[in-house]
Order: sequence, then structure tokens, then C-alpha cells
Amino acid sequence: MGAFVLSAAAGVGMGLAGVAVPAAVGIGAGAFLAASAAAFASGAGGRAAARERDRDLDASLAAGIAAAAKDRDRIAALRIRDAEVASASAAFALAFGEYLDACRREGTRDPQADDAARDVLAALTAYLRELDGTAVERRFDLPDADPFPEAKARTLAFLKERIAYVRERRLSVDGGLGGSDTLAIREELR
Repeated sequence: MGAFVLSAAAGVGMGLAGVAVPAAVGIGAGAFLAASAAAFASGAGGRAAARERDRDLDASLAAGIAAAAKDRDRIAALRIRDAEVASASAAFALAFGEYLDACRREGTRDPQADDAARDVLAALTAYLRELDGTAVERRFDLPDADPFPEAKARTLAFLKERIAYVRERRLSVDGGLGGSDTLAIREELR
């Protein structure tokens, strides 16, 4: 693009200076070819394209991590009365926060692990809605309109499975080593 602007400016400038139109067009085309050849030989165009691609990837990575962090924050903000489900929810939020820290540090992310946060948020929302529905039905002596058998047990099992998955993904993002392995390597290198 810069070479085209340069050659067009050269052609217009020569046209205004009184050079014949065919000569101005020829000189403009020659300037365009020379500028294009210089840009190609120097690799400036390729480097500029690579920088732009890297900038786009960095922006995409930051946006993905920010969206996942919002889901994590929503999970952490939920008020759950049941101590076991609340503890499992907090454990997921902690594990997912560690995963996000690893993603920021390593400059990568795993969309499937990001989906785990959305899945947990949906499961906890369904669990809380069931508790609300059950309370309303009990208060007004209504039949259970939407049965959710073993809601607590199923929600806990789902949370535990997602916690294990997110921890596994954090290890893969971090390079596959846990804390004890990292410390053992450092101790051995001393």
C-alpha cells in the first residue's frame, strides 16, 4: 500500500510539474515497482503482517481469558447454602483461577477448559433453581412440577469431575509438572 501511495504521489507531482502524462505514468509505475521490490527484498511487508497477526492473536487471547475470568467470578459470587456444594464450588473457582493464571503466564488457553466454567455455572444455576422451586412448592403445598432427583449428589459429582478436568488442563498449560515435581527438579539441580 505504501509503495502504491508513493508512486501515485510521484506521478501526480510530475504531472503538476509539467511532465507529459505518459512519462509521469511510466515514472510512477517505475517508482511503484522499485518501492515494491525494496519492500519485498527487505521483508518489511512480511514482518508487518506477522506483527499484525501476533497483535490479533494477543487480543483474542486476552478477550478469551477475560470472558473465562468473568465466568469464574460469577461462580465465586454464588451464594450456596449447602456447605458441601459451596465447598465444591469454591474449589472449582480456585482451580479455574489457577488455570487462568497459567494461561496468562504461558500466553495460551484451552477453549474446552473455558467451557468447563460455563458448564459449572449452568449446573450450579440449575441446582439453585431446583432448590428455589422446591422451597416454593413446599411453602404452597404444590406437587413437584420439575423433579430433579438427587440434585445435590449429581451436582457434587459433576463439580468434582470438572475440578479434576480443569486441574489436568492447568498442568498441560503449565508444562505438565505439578508442584512436587517442580520442586524436586529444583532440589536436584542444586
